[in-house]
Amino acid sequence: MNICAGWYLIFGRSWVRIFLCFPIMDVDDVGSGSVHLVQEVQLMTRTMIGLLCLLVGLVATRPAYAYPSAVVSSGINPVRSAAGLQDFDTGFSRSSVISAPPDQDLVLTDIILGCVIENDDARFSASIKLIGSDGVTYGVYAMQSGRLYDSATTRASNFAGQTGVRIPAGVSLSIQWTFGYQSHANFYYSGTYTLSGYLANP
Repeated sequence: MNICAGWYLIFGRSWVRIFLCFPIMDVDDVGSGSVHLVQEVQLMTRTMIGLLCLLVGLVATRPAYAYPSAVVSSGINPVRSAAGLQDFDTGFSRSSVISAPPDQDLVLTDIILGCVIENDDARFSASIKLIGSDGVTYGVYAMQSGRLYDSATTRASNFAGQTGVRIPAGVSLSIQWTFGYQSHANFYYSGTYTLSGYLANP
């Protein structure tokens, strides 16, 4: 008599079926065979648990990227990111910071924006827009360096947030900074950005 068991494991995007059978004695073949049956079932159980742990360990050693969606790119690494520094003395916009490929959307999950102040009492308030090459504004954010008319509260400012901004396939993003107030000339300020997300099927 055989006792069999099977499992389904996921390797990447494929299902793998593991099917094992173990022969055990028939009770009729041994006088009082119940003890032998219990012992063999216990041995089989321990063996299957050991093999299952080994397989799970092998799978766990592979890099994984977890995102809450079933439409994540089928690529080996669907994560995309971009970062940079914008010197406001040379302009207040940066074009094509990050782009979605022609056949996949880009979902931004993390956005970090900052402003570097190169003077002890320089102050500012600013809005930052993420503008697509299709003319759509995909995000608007605000930053301020403490009280605008109190240099004692001056501090570098950062915005960090988790989002779910979806950028359509083929669209590239630009960043536009706009000062509402600034106490010093442009060359005292610089903008920083870090954008991160993943590719998804449209």
